[in-house]
Amino acid sequence: MPAEVKAQQKSMVLAMIISFFLPGLGIAYAGNVSRGVRIFLLYAFLFLLTVFLLNIIFFYINVIIWIIGLVLTYLEVNDANEIKRRMLDQYRI
Repeated sequence: MPAEVKAQQKSMVLAMIISFFLPGLGIAYAGNVSRGVRIFLLYAFLFLLTVFLLNIIFFYINVIIWIIGLVLTYLEVNDANEIKRRMLDQYRI
């Protein structure tokens, strides 16, 4: 794959690192800002409930949201990169 194509693609590693520490924001980096922000806000809200109410159920739900955020980040970056590859292939001679 040419270097110019790689430069335009989203970095999977960067997206996963962002989502690992700030769930959902890797999705926003991949291009789906509204979904990423919603997941981040849900995670933050549940985190605050966990801290202030000391409820283990919210902790488990938060872990599930965190895992879902990582999986969705992986899928969003793959989709974004595939769309860019198809667009570039369409315009190549």
